[in-house]
Amino acid sequence: RGRKRRARLLWASVLTLALTLPLAVPVRGLGRAFTDYRTLLVSRNDGANGAAIDSDSREPSISLDGHYVAYASGHGAGSQVYLRDLNDERTELISRSPSGARADGESAEPAVSGSGWNVAFSSRAGNLGGRGGESNVYLRLSRKGETILVSRASGRSGGKGNGDSFAPSISSDGERIVFASTATNLAPGAKPGVVNVYLRDLRTDKTTLISRAAGSGPGGNGDSTNPQISASGNAVVFQSTATDLSPLATGEDQIYERRLGTADTLLISDAQGQAANRAAVNPSVDGDGGRVAFESAATNLSEIANPVDNVYVREVGSGEVILVSRSGGGSKAIANGDSARPDIPRDGRFVCFESVATNLGNPYDGWGEDPGVSNVYVHDLLHHGTFLISRQTGRYSPGGNGNSTNVSCSAGASLAAYASTATNLNPDARSGVTSVYRRTIFGGR
Repeated sequence: RGRKRRARLLWASVLTLALTLPLAVPVRGLGRAFTDYRTLLVSRNDGANGAAIDSDSREPSISLDGHYVAYASGHGAGSQVYLRDLNDERTELISRSPSGARADGESAEPAVSGSGWNVAFSSRAGNLGGRGGESNVYLRLSRKGETILVSRASGRSGGKGNGDSFAPSISSDGERIVFASTATNLAPGAKPGVVNVYLRDLRTDKTTLISRAAGSGPGGNGDSTNPQISASGNAVVFQSTATDLSPLATGEDQIYERRLGTADTLLISDAQGQAANRAAVNPSVDGDGGRVAFESAATNLSEIANPVDNVYVREVGSGEVILVSRSGGGSKAIANGDSARPDIPRDGRFVCFESVATNLGNPYDGWGEDPGVSNVYVHDLLHHGTFLISRQTGRYSPGGNGNSTNVSCSAGASLAAYASTATNLNPDARSGVTSVYRRTIFGGR
């Protein structure tokens, strides 16, 4: 009886420790979570021991559970999109025609659905179904072996976009895709001569204009780009130079959110009734549109930020603007170099980003070891810790010795994919090329 009581007390102590760590890990993963901090090479040929790809790989997009990573590899017309299944260790060509033929033009910008089975991408190929000679947006249904043209007007066989379409983003269920386009024939309301943002709903085959003033207001009179859709598909964020989307617009890029249920268009990059006084770019949105991350060198978004590009999160409900590009631990130092390209996962608690700052990290697992490179980090908005992602396998392992960028985080930020020129992250990596990696951050898998 005494042994059983001591065992119960020991287990209670372990559970209490798990729940009070700076970053909580799932109890079901407790046996592995403290040791399984792996950095896997993603950009490799098919098979468990497939050779590392010998051309530059970039633009990773990770599924919600982190088991799938889509990425682009190659240059110019030879650039293709691939999907790596890290459970079965399979690599699949995504940029292919409905008949299965390899895309005969440049394909890039993958965006993977929550399940990892569907991948949106852009391509200049002439054999995928879109208008030849232009960039089009497609969706590859990997399990069905189908490729669907997304950048077209409403209707199952709506007119193909008559301009370049690019920068796709996909909802978790894979049913809604947003993209930017110069086309003038995709939906009513768009102003000609500028880049607009559109939404294609695959359930209804309807294409709608997103970059417009509230309600059925006019389309933006400036370029609107870099759209991102929430995991639930109920909100879209984008950046725009338009001056007719908000009375506070300045003509520089600002961040907006379009609420699909209410048709509201909200200015996100503002604080205390003033728009950011420098360009705000590269938005990312959480699962339901409640939090939006972006980057800006503005000086009126935070009283403590250094005069560099910083990463912020806007609480849409309260209007609060939170400085994310800062260190963890007791000092919580403010980034002393540019931080960029945030990615906020579905739950909105974490923000992944890249930075050349030399003072980011925390006392628990250290800082980037090479001050001359860009690293990728994750910031915990609940406990205010910042953790280095671009590092070798191991809890306290050295950071990458080359630039790491384009971070994409799974749900809960337990796993992250990123691109890097570092040569010390995985023994199979090729020197002289950019490779894609996946890092276990919390709760090892």
